[in-house]
Amino acid sequence: MQYFTILQNKLHSFNIQDDQSMRPPTITYVSNNQTANEGDVVMLNCSADGNPPPNITWTRLSSNSPVTFPLVVRRHDEGGYRCSADNGIAIKIIDVFITVQCE
Repeated sequence: MQYFTILQNKLHSFNIQDDQSMRPPTITYVSNNQTANEGDVVMLNCSADGNPPPNITWTRLSSNSPVTFPLVVRRHDEGGYRCSADNGIAIKIIDVFITVQCE
């Protein structure tokens, strides 16, 4: 697939082809699994390329609820987190795990 722009006036229509092809996302970086003490601040990062540029979201696997980082971790935050890169063509996912050490 490729982008096309259609220009029209009263006499002519023109199709101008964009030089960039649409392509699915590729995750270019994701944080490693993390181990933290309860009360620590954890930051998970994820970045991706694609055309159009993908939207990055994090969700908690146990509840499928969205998560924003940084996160002050508590005991209940231990578990899996999913980075999703979605650009409308495809979705790529990678899971990362947080282990919380409690005193």
